[in-house]
Parts: sequence; structure tokens; C-alpha cells
Amino acid sequence: MRLPFSCFGPDALGSVAPEGLARAVWSDATSLTLTLIPADWMNAPLVGQAADQWEAVEGLWIDRPWLRDNACPVLRVSVPVVAPHKAASDTLADEVVPPPPAQPVPQPAPQSAPLAYSAGLAVLRETGASRLGRRPGQAYRFTVRGQGEKAAAPAPGGYRLALEGRFDSFPDGRVIHCIGDDPDRRPVCVAAVRLDVVAFETVSGERLSEWRPTGG
Repeated sequence: MRLPFSCFGPDALGSVAPEGLARAVWSDATSLTLTLIPADWMNAPLVGQAADQWEAVEGLWIDRPWLRDNACPVLRVSVPVVAPHKAASDTLADEVVPPPPAQPVPQPAPQSAPLAYSAGLAVLRETGASRLGRRPGQAYRFTVRGQGEKAAAPAPGGYRLALEGRFDSFPDGRVIHCIGDDPDRRPVCVAAVRLDVVAFETVSGERLSEWRPTGG
């Protein structure tokens, strides 16, 4: 699974990366950091009773789960089409445009409301299993540095979080758990998984950094 992130440039200097989501964040005037901080889902209602069977359950959210492509979404904007003897505002057409180029200039952190997510992965850490390669509570981080006083250039089109592994099951034998308390809103669903590889990539497939949580 490959999940695109930071499609329209890194987050501003001073921004805090949300738990469970990969982000590129300016760390200073010339460097940006790719970060993934797993959320603690050990006692989350979506997981169920996990205290006896698992040492930890780390949560990862899937941003834009409705997209089938592993690349950043393309923006669509309406632009006027000029025809003879007609005003430019008479006719509109859709034009596909790429995301705007990222500006590698750190800005003050914006104030925004938290987003709600509806799909995720519960990464299981079984009690008593090998601890080789374990990273309990640790974030995945990779720093892209500029040269001298020149700011690092963000990758065109953003980055991708690459996840390799297999599906597992919760204590009740199910692979997916869903909860929902409002019939007018989609439920929130998470799948139980075990991860063999966590990596950051560019959209062209260049692997920037890689971890093997299971020690493989």
C-alpha cells in the first residue's frame, strides 16, 4: 500500500504532525522532515479487548481512502472559454491543472480545525513476540536538508508512505472493525495488520528511508 501525503507542499514551520498520518513539515529555514507518528490505539473502541494478547496497537489513518491511485489528486478548476461574439463568462469548461508548485519558504503555523478520518490500519504488536526491530512509541522520521543556506526543494507532487505487510485479525477473528453512531455519516473502519516494511518515497518511486518493524 502506498499513501500519498503533503501533496501541496510541506506544512508550515512550527506545525505539529498529527498522530497516525504521514506529513512533510518544515523543521527550520532550510530543512524539512518527513514524519509518521503512530497513534496509540491500545484501548481504542475500534480495537476491542487487546490488553492480554498484544503488547501494543499502533494506529495509522488512511487519508482520502476513496482514491484508487497512489499519487496525489489532481485539481480541477473551471476557467472561462472565450468564443466569438460572446463574453468570457458565458461559457465554462473544466481544465485539469497540476498542484501548484511548493514554495520552500517556512511560514507561521496556520490555525485549522482537526480533520475526521474514516479508514485506518491497526498495527498489531503481539505480547511475547520477538522484539527485534521494534519501535514502540517511536516516530518514523527522515530529514531532507538543503545545501548551505539554500532551502531544501520539496519533491514535486509530494511524497508517499509505503507500507508492506499482511492482514491479521482482532481477538474476535475479524479482520475489519467498524463503528458508527450516526446514520447520516459514514462509519469509521480499521483493519488489523502486521507490517514488515515502513518507508518514505517520492511519487516517482525513489525510496528515501526504510524501516523493518518486524526485524526482517
